[in-house]
Amino acid sequence: MAEIQKQITTRIGPHDYEVVLENATGWDGRGSDGRINHRTLKVHLLVECLEAACVFETAWHEHFHGVLELAGFGDHSEQMVQALGAGIVQVLRDNPWMGSLEAFKEHLGLEDEGHPRGGARTGADDE
Repeated sequence: MAEIQKQITTRIGPHDYEVVLENATGWDGRGSDGRINHRTLKVHLLVECLEAACVFETAWHEHFHGVLELAGFGDHSEQMVQALGAGIVQVLRDNPWMGSLEAFKEHLGLEDEGHPRGGARTGADDE
């Protein structure tokens, strides 16, 4: 496997995964652009997709596999993960302010704990 040397880690729940960027030489992803290994704590991404957005979507796709596995849904469908990966990439591309808590708060004018009036939410005005 031809790995591209760059030290990248990502956290899924309590686990730190090594992100391994790979080129197509020796790729054994069986027709996929990525894969996650929960035993070795590695996320493998094929970086020779047509564009960076493909690698971005694949990264989200593999992260959703990790989140679902961690939540006890080891038998989740590939169709569900595909929908989640593509969906989150679409949301983030169309709404970049959704990409971080700070950007979200700034975009909506929220302060202190995410509430425009400050302080904690009581739940009374959630609807």
